[in-house]
Amino acid sequence: MYKLGIIGFGIVGKSVLAFLNRQKIDYSTSVSTDHDLFDDPLDVGRIQVQVWDSRILGPAEQEVVKVYKATAVDASVISLRDFIKKNDFILASPGVDLSSYTELSNKFLCELDFFSVFFTKPVIAVTGSLGKTTIVKALGSLCAHVPSRLATLPTQHILKPVVGGNVGIGMLDLIQHQEACDLGIVELSSFQLELNKKFAPDIAVWTNWYPNHLDRHHTPEAYFDAKFNLVRFQQEHQYALLSDTLFTGQSGQWLNARLPEIASRLCICTAGPLIQEFITNIKRPTFDVFYVADGSINRASLVDGKVVTVEKIVATSDLPAITFMQNWVQIVATLYYRGADWKALVAFLKDSGDVLIPDHHHRLEYFSTIGGVDFYDDSKSTVVQSTLAAFDRLAARGRPIILIVGGLSKGVDRSILAEQLKDHPQLKRMYCFGNDCAAFGSCDVYGNLEDTVHNVFGSMAAGDIVLFSPSGTSFDFFKNYEQRGQVFKELVTKLGNQALK
Repeated sequence: MYKLGIIGFGIVGKSVLAFLNRQKIDYSTSVSTDHDLFDDPLDVGRIQVQVWDSRILGPAEQEVVKVYKATAVDASVISLRDFIKKNDFILASPGVDLSSYTELSNKFLCELDFFSVFFTKPVIAVTGSLGKTTIVKALGSLCAHVPSRLATLPTQHILKPVVGGNVGIGMLDLIQHQEACDLGIVELSSFQLELNKKFAPDIAVWTNWYPNHLDRHHTPEAYFDAKFNLVRFQQEHQYALLSDTLFTGQSGQWLNARLPEIASRLCICTAGPLIQEFITNIKRPTFDVFYVADGSINRASLVDGKVVTVEKIVATSDLPAITFMQNWVQIVATLYYRGADWKALVAFLKDSGDVLIPDHHHRLEYFSTIGGVDFYDDSKSTVVQSTLAAFDRLAARGRPIILIVGGLSKGVDRSILAEQLKDHPQLKRMYCFGNDCAAFGSCDVYGNLEDTVHNVFGSMAAGDIVLFSPSGTSFDFFKNYEQRGQVFKELVTKLGNQALK
């Protein structure tokens, strides 16, 4: 009998129990075995489940535990370390930090371990510090409307994708939907990838890397290694689509050292031109580069550092301006390896490009004009680089910008934002709310978002742009970035209505 311990009874913990229940577990079986949990075939009848949570489970949650024939343990009686020791395998919610229990790490599993065994359809997986949600949603829309070809299919047809992970359907819930789909598209965070020991997507898309979540990963390299797990277990027939920015700075040192570990086909994506010096420094005998030149996204095939073929894929003028060009390059590269029909793609973008990314709120979202001032909600910005990208995009319009930052830093140095913007001609004023504002230097600091917005209304003038782009997490005052963005919009609307009276 295997003993499986679940730490944290949130969305992931509940989905694990639901998944095991769908496997029709019979707990009457009590046969011992020395095999790995995922030996083929997996006998889920030999799994006994216990749940540990630092909080007291509510009545409804306790009922869920009973329905799935699991057992909830009392965290005040059994410590987390003892709970880990007494179970054969441990599956923790992604938000649980297990770094203090490294001597027991051989027990740790993650959602991806189950997903990689039970989800049998092709998978596109996307990770990165920025841009992953946009790319996942765009790929979900495009794959559902533009004819493509899978390796298992002789001709092109409209694929039936299912989108999940951090966006869409929960990771393990995707498994029950696979019979009705051709393809899985998943967004993965560093927390989900951190413990990955098996998962290898058919196409791995790594958008970028910036220091983030250092309160959890503790060092930039540990955060990088968690992301690297996306490509670590890929095989020769699979694809690794990596941003060119990954080959620069700290990430460049680590990535170049780990290139021999990547067994899959390497593809580098850049929003710029093909630069010979850059491709010469890629220590790989063969790889592809998708790049932008002469008004189009192109693909170059390289052997021993030399370009052997060049192919024009799609004109940049046919791509709607709903996201950054770097994202478009990786979207196009992914569709290329999925055998997309480019004429059908362009026709779809022409007719439906403005709704390509459904429900994409809180990412540089224009939502109101009050007294000649345009307001943008970029609450999804939780890192400095995202705020800088949003600021630069609006600064190109040549109008004064009032910037609102705040949130929690996650252990990341945010002083670079103030340093890069302090002399920017478009920065009119910078406000910060909350208790983590010291890094921003000379800015107007307020204790909460409501007071901040009140003072913004007192300093703005017709022609200004107000950009709400915190560059930190929302958990100081809000449950998530969506709630933070919605509160900002409501405050703006309320004050705007008062100003019109």
